Amino acid sequence: MSTFEGSSVKSSIFLLKDGFSLQGIRFFALFLIFFAFFIFYPNKATAQSEFDDFSDAVGQDNFNIDTSNFGNPLQFLADVLIEVSSGTIKGLTGANSFTFDGINHTTGFRLDGALPPTAIYPLVFFFHNFVFENFYGMGAVWTFNSTANFIDGDVIFTLNTGNNSNTGAISVNEDSEASFLNSKVSFTNNKSGGDGGAISAEGSSLFSFSNSSASFIDNSASDSGGAAAVYDSSRFNSYLSTITFEHNIADGSGGAIFVNSNSRFDLSNSLIIFTGNSATDSGGAIFVNNNSRFDLSNSTVIFTGNSAPKGGAVAASGNSIFNVSNSRISFTGNIGVYSGAIYAIAGANFSFANSSVSFTNNAIAIYSSASFWTFSDSIVSFTSNAKSGNIGALSASYGSSFIFSNS
Repeated sequence: MSTFEGSSVKSSIFLLKDGFSLQGIRFFALFLIFFAFFIFYPNKATAQSEFDDFSDAVGQDNFNIDTSNFGNPLQFLADVLIEVSSGTIKGLTGANSFTFDGINHTTGFRLDGALPPTAIYPLVFFFHNFVFENFYGMGAVWTFNSTANFIDGDVIFTLNTGNNSNTGAISVNEDSEASFLNSKVSFTNNKSGGDGGAISAEGSSLFSFSNSSASFIDNSASDSGGAAAVYDSSRFNSYLSTITFEHNIADGSGGAIFVNSNSRFDLSNSLIIFTGNSATDSGGAIFVNNNSRFDLSNSTVIFTGNSAPKGGAVAASGNSIFNVSNSRISFTGNIGVYSGAIYAIAGANFSFANSSVSFTNNAIAIYSSASFWTFSDSIVSFTSNAKSGNIGALSASYGSSFIFSNS
């Protein structure tokens, strides 16, 4: 195990790989001197030092950074990349926090369980009390067949940018996972050159929040999913959590969330709030498409002041499912050309069971074309929704069906 304890580290690139070299031996000797210095001068634990290259460090499966005894947070400045070919890597920060400042360069963490030549196991990384800011390229955290765990702390992602099709803050790819447990998380002003301004999951990957609070504010995507994009059989889970999406923008569909291609967005025992999100096409807050699902149980979801031409709050198409049970969901003041609250086409299926659903002051509540609706044992209300022609509450056409049972 490689362990580093001590001060702020500037302009650092860590590349852990197998093999020794003369340069590596020399560096290791320098490192021992550095380590001894802090052992004998603990009051100097926040002094600064320069390390330019760890590329010849001893190959280890486990990389451990422990800042629990630091007087100040540890800061990585300039180009930062921690890249490991196999094993488990853990960032342990105790009561303090890491600040990773990319200053508009490279990727913060690339966790690649398939990196040659020694890839054997998926990577697992534990983060506590981290700040990721100003990364450019592949964003702050990028995973492939790996897991990033954010546990028991505050985590901030701000001003990170993904170029081309990359996500700004966290991208999980190919059977990867990013999980947040007992954490407070903030995603602010992150940008994507493609889908998912703050986060994205693809290739049967997973994002999960458990007993946590998260905020997605002022994130943007050049395509779809201003805050989050979940596609290619991936999943977003929230359990016992509070998540807010505010003022996120997509130059496409899903101002806050884009769920596509057999993917799922599951909320259980949670509070989710969408406010002032917008998209240029469909779903100012959420767009669910192509055999995907949005499942809400024992939760509360509030849509207020979101906007898009097709579904100011929610849009669904391509045989997708929007399922609500034992929950409260409200649509207030959402704006759209075709529908302010919900826009459903091409076999979308909406189901509300044992729930309360309210539509208030939306620019048309529901637009449905060739879609299917079931309300069972639920309370449904339409109040003061604006009219378009003679339509205020509901517009249905092309084989749509609505079933109300004990509602």
